[in-house]
Amino acid sequence: MSTSRTTDATPGTLSRWANRPGAGPLMKVAMVLFTIGVIAIVVDLAMFASGARDLPLWLNLLCLLAPVGLGLGLLGTYFQARSWRKNSAAS
Repeated sequence: MSTSRTTDATPGTLSRWANRPGAGPLMKVAMVLFTIGVIAIVVDLAMFASGARDLPLWLNLLCLLAPVGLGLGLLGTYFQARSWRKNSAAS
């Protein structure tokens, strides 16, 4: 029994996944920025928990990339959904 998805199994459900575009460039940038920000937050918390009190400024600034990446990801999702909806309505 194969568990792979086919595009002709159920009309209207799985077929829409086959036509879905990949992640746009804004989403890819957002994912990278968010990942760097989360890694910086984990490092910052680990350093703080180990007793370091004067944490470097560059590390604290890198932590700000997580919310920036999240915001860009939300914008990228919004713009990608609008363009996908516009393209699907035109065809």
